[in-house]
Amino acid sequence: MSTEGTNNNQTDDTGVQVNTDLGQQSNSNNQTDITDYKAKYLAEIENSKKSRARAQAAESQLVNITTEQEAARQSKLKEDGEYKELVSEYETKIISLTGKIDGMQGIVDDYKAVEAQEKEALVTQLPREEREKASNLDLETLRYVVDKTVGEISQQDSQSTRHTPGKVRQRGKVEKKNWLEMDSAEQRENWEDVVKSYSKK
Repeated sequence: MSTEGTNNNQTDDTGVQVNTDLGQQSNSNNQTDITDYKAKYLAEIENSKKSRARAQAAESQLVNITTEQEAARQSKLKEDGEYKELVSEYETKIISLTGKIDGMQGIVDDYKAVEAQEKEALVTQLPREEREKASNLDLETLRYVVDKTVGEISQQDSQSTRHTPGKVRQRGKVEKKNWLEMDSAEQRENWEDVVKSYSKK
């Protein structure tokens, strides 16, 4: 193989020139492909937004047209004196809506039962003296009160039993002795006092 000056072309054994700059070209093509994909992606998002807006506009127009047609049909029936047909349509609608409401009543009852159980569980978390007052609160307020009350109680408990690392727990009143007079177990138990006495000297 022979190279020709500073050109990136090389001649192989068959006399065909081969461009050795392919790696650099593919890198530059990859960078433009990445930006092309990004541009295509953003364009697709915009197209999707426009398509959704068109679909929503078409749906609202369909609802408006249907409502207008129904109003025109009803006014024509009134003009023609066919009230019986109009009244029977209204009765049919009322019956179907009543059926839907009755079907929903079971869901409403289930929700109220679950809400009552949750309320009872929350009230039992409170101290006894506050339970009667809290039972009259709505569920959201009761949740807030329980979170605050239980949080304060647990915070007080954790502060009273919290151990600070490096600090010796002392139970009751301990008589301070000279650390030279203590045995090794007492020195370990009262290490903080031992260090303090040593630093004072």
